[in-house]
Amino acid sequence: MKIKPYVFRKILHMIAVCITVVILLRIDTWYHVAYACLFAIALIYPLLSLFEKYQAYHRFFVEKGHGEVKLSLVLLFVMLMILSTVGWGLFHERYLVLAALLMWGLGDASAALIGIPYGRHKIGRKSVEGSLAMFIVAFVSGLIVLYNFEPFSLTKTVLVSFVSATIAMLTEFFSDSRFDTFSVPIMTLAVLLLLKSVL
Repeated sequence: MKIKPYVFRKILHMIAVCITVVILLRIDTWYHVAYACLFAIALIYPLLSLFEKYQAYHRFFVEKGHGEVKLSLVLLFVMLMILSTVGWGLFHERYLVLAALLMWGLGDASAALIGIPYGRHKIGRKSVEGSLAMFIVAFVSGLIVLYNFEPFSLTKTVLVSFVSATIAMLTEFFSDSRFDTFSVPIMTLAVLLLLKSVL
């Protein structure tokens, strides 16, 4: 059975999300996370540039435009570097970084897996169904991480998860799909940090 292109893309997306979560949780300091991200970019970008010359590469990866996989991977590791440096290094909030990663990663995947096949109510290129899936999954992801790792009451956990999931959904909805790997988690972390400081 042939896997549909959008499903295959989201399988790759979920592998990337898992890699970022493992890096965040298995490395002991935020600056070692940053070094790991720089190392990954320095290693992967030239390799992909080399493999791009072969047809097998283009048959394997389903790209929307030339160089999309390289750009996405660079954005992924730059995003993780910024999140860990700001969220963990500057604000000492490692688990808010984890929450932002999962809210973006799982939410974005669900938006495509629901929105593409089942999206009936379109607004531009996005669908209401996909955005709703993004919100629900981001909300639940935030709820689980914040409830287990942050000293929030249940009420505060629900409120923070709701607001940050709403921002994640809106950011994903209005972002260019090439750059939502960067924009959604960055905005989500900013909201999480702001809400923790004011509530």
